[in-house]
Amino acid sequence: MQSENTIKSVKVQAGVTWNLSTARVARIIRQGERHAEGFYMAKRAMPHIKKLDKDHYAIVNSKEREGEICEYKHSGEKDKKNVIVSHAELRRRIRTNFDGEFGRQVFLTLTYQNNMQDPEQLYRDWMVYWKRVKRSLLEHELDYITVAEPQGRGAWHLHILIKSDKPIVFGTVEKPFYSWSYKWLRDSWREVIGGGGSAEIEPLYMNGDKDIGTYLGSYFSSFESPEGEAKDKNGKRYKKNARLSMYPPHFKFWRCSQGIQKTVITPLSYDDALEEFGYIKHRTDVELTDAETGEVINNISRIHYQKPLEEEKP
Repeated sequence: MQSENTIKSVKVQAGVTWNLSTARVARIIRQGERHAEGFYMAKRAMPHIKKLDKDHYAIVNSKEREGEICEYKHSGEKDKKNVIVSHAELRRRIRTNFDGEFGRQVFLTLTYQNNMQDPEQLYRDWMVYWKRVKRSLLEHELDYITVAEPQGRGAWHLHILIKSDKPIVFGTVEKPFYSWSYKWLRDSWREVIGGGGSAEIEPLYMNGDKDIGTYLGSYFSSFESPEGEAKDKNGKRYKKNARLSMYPPHFKFWRCSQGIQKTVITPLSYDDALEEFGYIKHRTDVELTDAETGEVINNISRIHYQKPLEEEKP
């Protein structure tokens, strides 16, 4: 039995463009009305391994090693990869369900005064609190996405995106007021957790043509640090994606209610996608070659499409 998990040495080169109109594999992940991610492959890839159980796999489609049983290499790297994949899906769910329009969407943050370090207790407290929120607005259809966030000291707090089918934010962006008072939100949270804590609320509002999924995804994954390489609008330094490494293994750091729509994957050619969405926000291309022979194995591309706002259309 082998412990390897590669069949051939593959060289990956970024930035090699190719004609996406000839792609053999073309699909998009729709995310609401304005966003989609397109995935394209020049050749239809053949699977090289078949999973047998959590520890073993068999090699397939290989003349030299067909049927060989190998062992997976379990390491913390896999957990990190799973968190990154989950974070990408979080961005997609946000784009699918939230548009950042003023009035029916809010951003809520719940914190503990003490150093609460049990993430499962965090979610138990949230579910009790959520029932109170729903009972307070029985005439509304409410849904949420929660994101648990660890702090440097080990304490946890919770960010929540809430959407309603009826207005829950009134006034203006500069001076909003809500269907709940600050006092009610804070006192209800303190009653649930049996101690000190805070509940901060603000409109979930995105001005102009900003991508709400990318914006909030970056907010949730970054960690404030004096050594950070980036700065926010207030001049605070932060490390991009640093918070993703702080989650415990196998922890589901974001969750949602049943009414949150899932992303939809559909086959769609590059030409048809470009005609439907009209604008490419970002494109990534990679070429895979055999490191020994230099033969091109495949070309793969990812595109983020974003429809312009109505007032920006020509």
